[in-house]
Amino acid sequence: MSESAKGEVVQEECYFCLPDGSRRFAHRTLTPVRDDGGKRNHDRRHRLDLTEQKELRDDLEVRVKPAHQELEKKIRLLLEQAETVRKLSGRLLRAQDGNVRRIARDFT
Repeated sequence: MSESAKGEVVQEECYFCLPDGSRRFAHRTLTPVRDDGGKRNHDRRHRLDLTEQKELRDDLEVRVKPAHQELEKKIRLLLEQAETVRKLSGRLLRAQDGNVRRIARDFT
């Protein structure tokens, strides 16, 4: 059973068509209206047209997506490079430690 049928407030974003056939996007709210006895008489409907905001948001997402993907790619590369540096640092420290031990043995 839907929230509306149960008498609950329903809020959603959805597309709708105007009589001229143009498609719009809106935030819609259905609020049950009850009589004095608490019985649901009808729903109060409110619709806020968000078509321009949705178009701007969608356009922005399209324009930002390539930059976002490039940034993710660079972050992955930096993480790989950081791991390589960490491994090389470990090898260098082990080599230095080995040299110090050899020198110490030579002097004893």
